[in-house]
Amino acid sequence: MRPTDILAREHALVMLVTRVAEQEVRYMRDTGEYRTDEVREVVDFFELFTEACHDPKEERILFARLVERGLDAKVGVLGQFYREHAEFTQRLHDIADWLRRDRKEGPLDVAELADKLDGYLLLMRSHVGREEELLYTLANGLLTDDDQEELLRMLAAVDE
Repeated sequence: MRPTDILAREHALVMLVTRVAEQEVRYMRDTGEYRTDEVREVVDFFELFTEACHDPKEERILFARLVERGLDAKVGVLGQFYREHAEFTQRLHDIADWLRRDRKEGPLDVAELADKLDGYLLLMRSHVGREEELLYTLANGLLTDDDQEELLRMLAAVDE
């Protein structure tokens, strides 16, 4: 098993929740309403798992090692993934802010929430696919066997 295999397994979980969230977007578009608990649970997952666990593993462990192996963190493929991680954070913040405002100020336009969540999910689908097809393939070609073993240990330590 390689570090990218572990991260790809995490992607499978992210995509499962993405599909659930897409159902919520459809519900919003069909009814003009949103299910508060379901949307909050989706947002919580993306905040607590994707933002706080998965992305830091990629950035601090895999991406950092790829920089050591010669990839530029600011430009090219790696730079793009760093920028997208930052964009996810901002989009998720915007969704959480919408939910807070809706709770405090009364009913807001649900179509706006649907658009925000849908944009996040579209980016997620694209991002995960490109990470697995492009970046993980590149990583597996650049990383030495010793790198792979060390990164596996580092990922395991994060999960403990």
